[in-house]
Amino acid sequence: MKDLFFLLTLFYFNFCFIQAQVKLEVKNQNVKYKSFSYEQLNENTFKISITDENDEQITGLTKNDFRVVKNKKEGEILEIIPLSKIGDTKIRLGLLIDNSFSMKPFVDDVLLILDDMINSLGKGFYVSVVMFDETIDNVTKEKNKLFIRKLPFTKDINRIKDYYKYGLKFLSNGTYLYDAMKASFNSFTEDTLSKVEKNIIVILSDGLDVNSSTSLKEIEKIDKSKFIIYAIDFMHSTRESGRRNEALERFAKETKGEYYSPDNIKALGNIFRKISTKIVNLGYELKYQFKYPNPKITYNFDEKELLKRPDNYKNFSGLLLEEIKVKESFPLLNYIFFDKNSDSLPKRYITFTSSEEATNFSENNIQGGAIEHYYNMLNIIGERLKNNPSSVITIIGTTDGIEKNWKNLAINRANRIKKYFCDIWQIDSSRISIKSQKLPDKPSTKSTNEGKEENRRVEIISNDWNIMKPVTFIQNLLNITPTKIEINASGGDSVNIEEMNINITNNDKQWNSFLVKNQNQSTIIFNWKNRENILPNDSDLLSIKCKVIDNGLDEAISDEIVFPVKKITSEISKSENISEKKIEKVSLILFDFDSYNPGEKNEKIMNEYVYPKLTDTTLYILINGYTDNIGKPDYNLKLSNKRAEVIFNSLTTKYSKEKVNFFGYGANSPLYTNYLPEGRFYNRTVQLILQNFKNE
Repeated sequence: MKDLFFLLTLFYFNFCFIQAQVKLEVKNQNVKYKSFSYEQLNENTFKISITDENDEQITGLTKNDFRVVKNKKEGEILEIIPLSKIGDTKIRLGLLIDNSFSMKPFVDDVLLILDDMINSLGKGFYVSVVMFDETIDNVTKEKNKLFIRKLPFTKDINRIKDYYKYGLKFLSNGTYLYDAMKASFNSFTEDTLSKVEKNIIVILSDGLDVNSSTSLKEIEKIDKSKFIIYAIDFMHSTRESGRRNEALERFAKETKGEYYSPDNIKALGNIFRKISTKIVNLGYELKYQFKYPNPKITYNFDEKELLKRPDNYKNFSGLLLEEIKVKESFPLLNYIFFDKNSDSLPKRYITFTSSEEATNFSENNIQGGAIEHYYNMLNIIGERLKNNPSSVITIIGTTDGIEKNWKNLAINRANRIKKYFCDIWQIDSSRISIKSQKLPDKPSTKSTNEGKEENRRVEIISNDWNIMKPVTFIQNLLNITPTKIEINASGGDSVNIEEMNINITNNDKQWNSFLVKNQNQSTIIFNWKNRENILPNDSDLLSIKCKVIDNGLDEAISDEIVFPVKKITSEISKSENISEKKIEKVSLILFDFDSYNPGEKNEKIMNEYVYPKLTDTTLYILINGYTDNIGKPDYNLKLSNKRAEVIFNSLTTKYSKEKVNFFGYGANSPLYTNYLPEGRFYNRTVQLILQNFKNE
């Protein structure tokens, strides 16, 4: 028994919680109401009662007058329907019409009044009519004869009208009010209609009962708890003024109906219209829906890249990693970065302790890529100065603008670098000029710690191209096709997204993820790497899903997209007779912070490293734009795209647009780490990938 009580209690509270999640509110402040209540009919439907100061249902409301809310999420109101207009709502209306001779002067007017009422009823109304008739006995089972005629419940409006029209044509000498009331109540008992919303009786009488065989006591014994009675005691001028039918008045009050005693036909018409409003407008049924997240995820990549694959792998549907020798060129970042308030050279830079040690150095022997070459930058420039004895350089020391004693700090930083060139590389001091500045000529943003870190530097400049030209090397790399994938995630139509998470797993383990807030749709450029900048291995399986949480805290997960991974090693290439390809990567100059203007250096790089290659019409060229991670992701994506587009426009003046494509990665797929200033600078670039369509 205790367990049952616990379960019932748990059910109750859970039910209340669910109910409390969805709230209905009156949105229109112009709607003046005394009471407003609603109940949940089903998951998407409310029954509404909203009454004015007279406790009457307010009519004419629309769906724009309400709002439905679940947590922070507003639902869509589909429609609001007066209950009387709903077909499934069954309402029985019994009309009791006194057609005694005293009604004769008003027959035509009464017919019009009754027609107005019947015309106002919705399709859910079923109507029965009871009138006096001294010539027939319609209730044969009764002990006493009831001189009435009765129309059973029907929805046929024409039949209803014909019935009371006929009854008012043949008037009765007597007044059989209680007989008629008994017959009217019996009509409801005899009717087999199920799921009835309300039972209503409207009585039109012009006097007290005179001739009924049914007594008032019999009428009083009838159970009226399931009825609403509207009684009209038509006290017209031919009758004694102020006289009231106390029985009708009592019946109306007991059933929460109304009693009226009009004394003229105009007042009678107004009363019927008032009753019509009361019985027709029983409230509203409001249908609504909440739009829940329906995440979808699609992808795009440059299908032209698949043409670069070996013939027997062109139909492979996943990520292909092909070991290949790649010639790579990139700008030599001519900045040395210092720690705050320090002029000591950070340990990550590779330096020699003696000139003898430097004699064994050659930039051609550096192992690794751009960052490894950058950390040897002092030695690369030192070697180039030694090989070009007429060349000169200028070293400019700068600070972040707020470091203490900045003048001494800036000049000390510059002297530190000059001393290294003079002592280790035996460069004559007359070839090296030094300067100091509070901030660089083109500083990074001063509003972030990252920007301040980038401004604490030494800049080495020279007008001699042989000193500052890009670094070029050949190394074994993986040719990736497609090089990147554009992931398009959507939360669904008209859904306000609180959070969107694009999650990538590798063999069911977390690989990478991208979090987007307050966007209904997001585009992510994914370069296949995890957060440690590592590519997947052979036979791995990458799965991409999108999880969406809307502002109502409802969540959903998309279907997954699966990409298998295949790696072609040099051994596989030889065994499958795959010819060696030619790939060349050219990174253009490093853009200034928040800039997509390449400047003059870019044109020199293009002239020397790119344009001479365009005589080979088999080349496919991919232009990738990048940024650091400072700033908003959307802005960085646009900036990287602009950087790539500038180079695309320049290149396609000399080469076919059909063989060139460009794309901006933003900060989602960095080439280098953003944790260090040199990584952020190297990410402010555009990289051209030149590859043959054909195998060589």
